[in-house]
Amino acid sequence: KRERSPARKTPASSPKEPAFRILSSSISKLAQENEWIDLDVSPQELRPSSTLTNGQCFNWMVVETEESPDAINSPRQSAWGTHDAQEWIGPLGDRVLSIKETPTTTLFRVLHGPTEGTKEYLQQYFRLETPLTPLYEEWSKADTRLKKIAE
Repeated sequence: KRERSPARKTPASSPKEPAFRILSSSISKLAQENEWIDLDVSPQELRPSSTLTNGQCFNWMVVETEESPDAINSPRQSAWGTHDAQEWIGPLGDRVLSIKETPTTTLFRVLHGPTEGTKEYLQQYFRLETPLTPLYEEWSKADTRLKKIAE
């Protein structure tokens, strides 16, 4: 009869360190001539901290502030970034954009590419022509879990 070898224990994995960090002080040096532009959208209609971290929006990277060097290891982290981040950088078509969440709206700034038509492009990208609040109300009637989340 063969004896079984004892099971090998593998060391607990530590959180994966990012290959690099993007800092807001570095981003602020890019395309300084381009101002932040308001998307004119309420927090009830768009929250980038939820939208850009859910796995349906690809290539958006969290921009960290110097005050929060450990933000990437925050417990609210998902595979796509931290849910409490406030700024992201990413490509959209032939542009590179920075998107910033504020308590009252969402701002964007073009870092590379054409500036003309970018607001309309983002409104289409985020489907802002479709009001989200009535959809949440309708979906909440059929799904108690979503109702709790939407409140």
